Amino acid sequence: MITTGFIKQDSGALKNQLLLKERNLKQLFDLIVTEGEISRAALASKTGLSPTTVSALTAELMESGLIVSSGIDKSNRLGRRALLFRVNPDRLQLPTFAFERFGFRYILYDLAFNELENIFFPIEENTDYIANLPNLIQQNSKLLDLSKCAAVCVILPAIVDLKGHKIISTVLNVGNQHDLFDSLSHIFKTRPIVVGNESAFYAYAEKEFVINRKVQNLVYININVGVGAGLVYQGKIYRGSFGMAGEFGHTSVDMNGPLCVCGNRGCLERLISTTQIVERFKAIKGEKLSAQESQSLTLEKVAEAFIAHDPQGVQVMREVASIIAFGMKNVLRIFDPEVIVVGGGIEIFGPAFLEMLKEFLTNGGTSIFRIEAEVRYTELTIACKNRGAAKYYVDNIMNIMQQQAKEVIFC
Repeated sequence: MITTGFIKQDSGALKNQLLLKERNLKQLFDLIVTEGEISRAALASKTGLSPTTVSALTAELMESGLIVSSGIDKSNRLGRRALLFRVNPDRLQLPTFAFERFGFRYILYDLAFNELENIFFPIEENTDYIANLPNLIQQNSKLLDLSKCAAVCVILPAIVDLKGHKIISTVLNVGNQHDLFDSLSHIFKTRPIVVGNESAFYAYAEKEFVINRKVQNLVYININVGVGAGLVYQGKIYRGSFGMAGEFGHTSVDMNGPLCVCGNRGCLERLISTTQIVERFKAIKGEKLSAQESQSLTLEKVAEAFIAHDPQGVQVMREVASIIAFGMKNVLRIFDPEVIVVGGGIEIFGPAFLEMLKEFLTNGGTSIFRIEAEVRYTELTIACKNRGAAKYYVDNIMNIMQQQAKEVIFC
């Protein structure tokens, strides 16, 4: 079964007519996805399409199996009760693969973005996990139905070079990326592979599943072993001309700072990644930490010290907050988002650290450049980057009429 190109094209139709029909179908489908349940009248009102056009197109969407009737509108309005439509969750499956430092997370979603399966595969040393990927999925996935797969989403803590079609990572050893795509193609033989940056998919997930969807401009600051940012601009992921937009970790806050692997000096990734936070705490504690305590020190233990008002813990995190805020001000001045979400792991330092960030953001300067953006912690789990990728594919890449080729789509 072909899972893209659901509605048969009229071979005699002009190209412009087909494009218009695809746009209208996708507009209706996306609105049904967003609203959960909606009537034809509401679809016509929200899209500006005529009731006749909406009726014809929803009939085609129902015939294709993408939407189903969910009953009659039970509102108190007078007159004939309207038929409601919703997405058919069983029509498609969306397999996603998020690659992390110590493994990869496979999550399978249905078309309503309900999680069907969630399996974490640790990457063992000296194991060619990319070559073994087909066997791992085939042996462990119980619910995957290859006939229903729309596309495969790959999420990476890496720069995704849009023009050069390559992956650049300072955190993950991607090796020969073509092996990864070939391995996925071995499982999902005729499906497109959608590849993107994890911070960008986190940002999109925040917009769609947590924050009001009317928010059009959002930044997700991802502070983990690496430091990055995801940008949502005018409702869509913004990656710039070459895929380098959002490289928050490789913006400099100290021209005389330590040399970074990117060739710049004083990059945020060299100063305030979660690894660097632990090292800062070790340095300030000095001989107060035994060799064993120093070796076993984790970010969680630093957070415990900070929350318990340990003086050195508070000092370290004030330094970290001031550096992050310095970098965030640059983003605010250039991008001017409505919301900045902070996540990736640093949120374990709790509300007191978030207040520190806000304090450093608003200190100094004049009222000419007031900070209007809302600054908040993420409310998502680590797995929501997978869900963000699946949602982004359906919203911005999936076609209704035209079958998508077997290809790698960088976004």
